[in-house]
Amino acid sequence: GIITMSDATGTELGSIAAQVETDDQSSSFEYNGEATTLTLTFSGTTYIHNVTIVNDANTSIKKDDNGYFIVKAGDASNLLATLEIANAQASNESRTFIFVPNGTYDLGKTCLTKVSGNNISIIGESMGNTIIKNTPEEESIDKTATLLVTGQNTYFQDITLQNALDYYSAGSAGRAVCLQDKGGRTICKNVRMLSYQDTYYSN
Repeated sequence: GIITMSDATGTELGSIAAQVETDDQSSSFEYNGEATTLTLTFSGTTYIHNVTIVNDANTSIKKDDNGYFIVKAGDASNLLATLEIANAQASNESRTFIFVPNGTYDLGKTCLTKVSGNNISIIGESMGNTIIKNTPEEESIDKTATLLVTGQNTYFQDITLQNALDYYSAGSAGRAVCLQDKGGRTICKNVRMLSYQDTYYSN
């Protein structure tokens, strides 16, 4: 089958071949232009596992000549958008690389930021100076994680993951996870994990 994307006037903007009888492939459209209504049309019976829409009005998120997504230094919003695109484009056949320059990527109250694609590598510039952190509003072992891995073969390197929950005001347990790992074959090399209790949660 064919998937087509069109604008509000009905003008076709692009098309891609639908994957047949598989749930481990992804495809993407890119639209550049004025705000409009975009419509996806499918030929035949269709099952969609996941749809990700990223409004990237300020910074283009594309792979560089070496095949890496490069996050804008210190920009948490850009990191989140890059992760969304990487998750959507991840493949079982090849590895997706994200380079995170030195800086503090403060996600604020945002929890459970997903690394859901398979074969994603998140590589920082240095363990001590590339920091991804969040500050949950309340303690919980299953709701506070800075990052939530559900993909297979995830690789982290040269990065700090920090859950900055206010431990002493958090209640009786103070559980604050910085990495919740529901994936398989996750590798951490030169990764510093900072929190108080249940810092790394694997299930």
